[in-house]
Amino acid sequence: MIEFKNVSKKFQDKYILRNFNLKVQEGSKTLIFGKSGIGKTTIFRLLLGFIKPDEGQLLYKNEELNGKNVWDLRRDAVYIGQELDIADGTVREIIRTILNYKINLKKSFNESELLKLFDFFELHENILDKDFQSLSGGEKQRVLISIFTFLNKKLYLLDEITSSLDREMKNKVIEYLLSKKEWTLIAISHDQEWLNKEGLNIIEMGGNNNGTYN
Repeated sequence: MIEFKNVSKKFQDKYILRNFNLKVQEGSKTLIFGKSGIGKTTIFRLLLGFIKPDEGQLLYKNEELNGKNVWDLRRDAVYIGQELDIADGTVREIIRTILNYKINLKKSFNESELLKLFDFFELHENILDKDFQSLSGGEKQRVLISIFTFLNKKLYLLDEITSSLDREMKNKVIEYLLSKKEWTLIAISHDQEWLNKEGLNIIEMGGNNNGTYN
C-alpha cells in the first residue's frame, strides 16, 4: 500500500532521513518508535505531500506519489498530530467543521454513533457542548480520537496521540485501534504501552536513520 524506497530528506544540509526504506501492507499496524529529533514526524510530512524527498521514491498503491495522487491518499487517510488546539468553538461545532471538509462530505453526523465512542473513551455526552479550548489535554486527545475514528477511513497516521492519557486509557486506545482489522495504521509514539502488542510491526529508529523496514 505504501512504500518508501531509499528516501532521504535534508534540512539545512543535514540529513533528517537517509536511505529510508519502509513497506506498509494494507491492513497492517506499524509503530515507529524512537527518541525525538530523528525524523519520525518527517515520515508523515513526506507521506502527506507537505514536503518532498531529496532522494528516493515514495509510492502509494504502487504509484509514485505526486501532486495529483497525493489527494487520493489524503482522502483515504486520517492524520492525528501532536497539535491539539486544532480549532475554536464547541466540540459539536468542531465536529461539523470536520465533516464539512470536502474529503468527509460522504460521512453524515450520526450523534448516537459518536456518543458510543465518547462513552467507550470515558467522555460524558455533555462534552459536545463544551468549549474545546477549555478541555484538558487528555480530554482533547480522546475527543479527537473519537471524532477521527468515527470517520472510519482506510489509513490512520497517528503522531503521539496517547501522550496525554493515563496508562489505563493509553492501553484502551491502543487496543481499540489495533482491533480494527480493515484499517492500515502507522503510529509514532514514545509511549512504552505500544510495545509488545500482538500484531504490531515495531520500527525502532536509530540516530543515523538508515535502514530497511518491512
